[in-house]
Amino acid sequence: MGNKNSSASQDKRNRIIILTVTLVLSIGFILGAILTSVFAYDNYYNSNYHSVSGSLFTGSNSIYMSTSDVYYSFTPYSSGTYTFTSSTSSSSIDPRVYLYNSNWSQLYYDDDGGNGYNFSLSYYLSSDSTYYLKFSLRSNYSTVTVNVQRS
Repeated sequence: MGNKNSSASQDKRNRIIILTVTLVLSIGFILGAILTSVFAYDNYYNSNYHSVSGSLFTGSNSIYMSTSDVYYSFTPYSSGTYTFTSSTSSSSIDPRVYLYNSNWSQLYYDDDGGNGYNFSLSYYLSSDSTYYLKFSLRSNYSTVTVNVQRS
């Protein structure tokens, strides 16, 4: 009789272990699917709604903005501190700049850190990465000169 109870008890423990493993695997699969969806959505969002208009280069860059937000990429030729400054023909233009890393995480923002209503952004950038800059204006249809210097 003791053997029969022991065998039934062992079967019960085996079923509990199997159910637990099945539950853990199911939860892992569901979480994996959710995380994959989140990352896929994030990549879709970034690649489709942050439409990159062009690339910036060291020196003077003339940017015509027909909308209030324009995105540019920048890949440093060597690591170091880079300074991005704006100059405009009118204080009513009031440009702003946002710096993002390659994953579109915001690193820095500046509005009026330069002369007048212009921005000035200095940040250490690594040569093995691409960065994105969003230029934003208070008014549309303006040309902004963006100077890029490495110090």
